[in-house]
Amino acid sequence: MNEKCHQREEKSPTRSVNCAHATKPSNRACHVSQLAQADLDLFFGKLYSTTDKEKQDTFLLKCMTVVPPKRKRLRKKDSDKRRSVTVKYEVLGVSVCAKAFQSIANIKATRLQNIARYWKQHKKIRQEPRGGHRPSEAREAMKRKIRLHIESFKCRDSHYSRSDSENRKYLPPELSVRKMWKLFKCNEPHCSYSLYYKNFCSEYNLGFGNPRSHVCGVCERTRAKIKLTQDVAEKTQLITELRVHKIACKIFL
Repeated sequence: MNEKCHQREEKSPTRSVNCAHATKPSNRACHVSQLAQADLDLFFGKLYSTTDKEKQDTFLLKCMTVVPPKRKRLRKKDSDKRRSVTVKYEVLGVSVCAKAFQSIANIKATRLQNIARYWKQHKKIRQEPRGGHRPSEAREAMKRKIRLHIESFKCRDSHYSRSDSENRKYLPPELSVRKMWKLFKCNEPHCSYSLYYKNFCSEYNLGFGNPRSHVCGVCERTRAKIKLTQDVAEKTQLITELRVHKIACKIFL
């Protein structure tokens, strides 16, 4: 067992420093030679302990000191471009150069410069635009119109089973979701049936037809809970209880 552990430790990757100052302890700008391999691994582990880019950028910014450049020189090729920021880097409190910091963090210089420039201009971390749920304004406006259209129909409450299914309401029996969508589509031709149906089922507890009066209170209450519950385990338990209840009712009839 000890031999296997030893072999795994030998095969584990080590952080390399791509910097000429690693062998120059007397250099004033970069003291990366003071960092041991354990320090490099610790820094690398803290940086990549999360996959969230905004959190990584926040951690990197804490290791960076962004200051305006002392001298602004015009470039020969692009005379309009100037160096906008000067960045000083630290790894666990030890000053290092840009190349050493990039190799330790395994990050390109472009990303570090973008973090520094955005911080200088806005004093905050740039939000990540990729991924996540970004509903468009047009889609949200369409959803609001769908809600207003559904709520424009008159509903009826149940009578005898009202206490068991108080959130359940009933639309006229001659209606259906597709018929309601066709009526809505007369004014909004770009609305799809799937979008209308999804809003109808997810945001409302509506049925079609006259409410049933002589029903089992336990069955109605359990069905209402099943429909409103989002937890899979709880929904499975409620379905099992409903089946057991129906079997028990058949036995005692």
